[in-house]
Amino acid sequence: MVTIRSFFVFRLFETIGAVNLVVIKPKPPLLTIDVVYATDRNFMGEAMYDAPLMALVVEAVEALEKAHALVLREGYGFLLLDGYRPISVQQKMWDRIQDERFVSNPKKMGGRHTRGTAIDLTLTDLKGNQVEMPTPFDSFSEKASYAFTDFPPLILKRRELLLRIMQEAGFEPLPTEWWHFDLKGWGQFPPLDLPLSSLTNN
Repeated sequence: MVTIRSFFVFRLFETIGAVNLVVIKPKPPLLTIDVVYATDRNFMGEAMYDAPLMALVVEAVEALEKAHALVLREGYGFLLLDGYRPISVQQKMWDRIQDERFVSNPKKMGGRHTRGTAIDLTLTDLKGNQVEMPTPFDSFSEKASYAFTDFPPLILKRRELLLRIMQEAGFEPLPTEWWHFDLKGWGQFPPLDLPLSSLTNN
């Protein structure tokens, strides 16, 4: 049985209380990472993060570990696309989009990704290749929502598989984005504004 516990490195930060943020290391081909906001391949058209690191709080890591074990049994892997996001970056994204279906308003409870409790991800095959899903990542359209069902059966099956696995592992879906999941109880964690470059993975 494959475990991803060894993929993570722990680092303690003093913020509002003590917050454990975990830098996630890729383990190709079963767990791959593409931090698109550290590149210009995103809806902002520019790099928003100052380092290509993926981080979550410890509790979200533990839930992700459960989800990964479950998805492997189904013959798939994970591609992680976004995790912890500094609140200052969240503000810039909100200023651009201002549509709460797709981007959280940081002035309302501080946002979601800013807590290190939200994960954006998709499915891959066991060789690390992305499989076809309803839309590309960050497709701000009706087709990205669970309410849209005009897809081939295999696409719907994969979407429902990802949803079931993430819920079973302890995450909640975002109805408007099939790729976004929040750790249950996410609102109990404080929003943070630590730059990604302040995290370490060694």
